[in-house]
Amino acid sequence: MTEELVVTPELAAKVVRDYLLPLFERTKRSDLNRSRQTVFGLESLTWDDTADTSASEEYVELEGGMYAELKLSEQMYEEVSKTRIELEVLRRRLKEAEQKKESSEWELKRALQQGHEQQNALKLALHECSENLREVQGLHLEKDLLSQQLAQSQTQRELLERKCKDYVSILHEERAKSDIRFPALSCP
Repeated sequence: MTEELVVTPELAAKVVRDYLLPLFERTKRSDLNRSRQTVFGLESLTWDDTADTSASEEYVELEGGMYAELKLSEQMYEEVSKTRIELEVLRRRLKEAEQKKESSEWELKRALQQGHEQQNALKLALHECSENLREVQGLHLEKDLLSQQLAQSQTQRELLERKCKDYVSILHEERAKSDIRFPALSCP
C-alpha cells in the first residue's frame, strides 16, 4: 500500500522561499549556511561567502527566467499569506457581526413582545375604564333619580305636615267646642 504525499501550493511556495531562493541570493545563502552549521554543530568552521559570489551571479543571470519565476512564486505566497490573514480577520468580523445581528434580533423580538404585552395591558385598562365610566354614569343617573324622589318626598312631607297642622288645629277647635268643662260662653 503506497500513500501519496500531497504537496499544497502553500508548502511548495514555502520550500521555494526557504530553500531554493537562498541558492540564488548571496545573503540568504550565507544565512542558510550558518543555520546549517549551527544545526550540524559546525559553528567553529568559517564559511567563505565570497568564493561562490561570481559563480552564483552568473547563474542568476543565466537562469533569470527561473529565478524570476521563483521570486514570483515567493511574492504570490506572501500575497496568499496576507490574504489568508485578512480573510481570517474578515471571518472574525463576520462572525461578530452575525452574533450582534442575532443579539439585536433577539432584543427586537423581546421589545416587540413587551410592546404587545403593554398594548394588551393598555387595552385591558381602557376596557376597565370604560366599564367604570358606564358604572359611574349609571350611578349618576341613579343619584339624579333618587334626588328627584327625595325632592318629591320632601314636597309631599311638607304638604302632609301642613295638612296635619290644619287637622290638628281643626281638631283643637272641635275639641274646644265639644269640651264640656269649658262651656262656651254665649253672648246674649
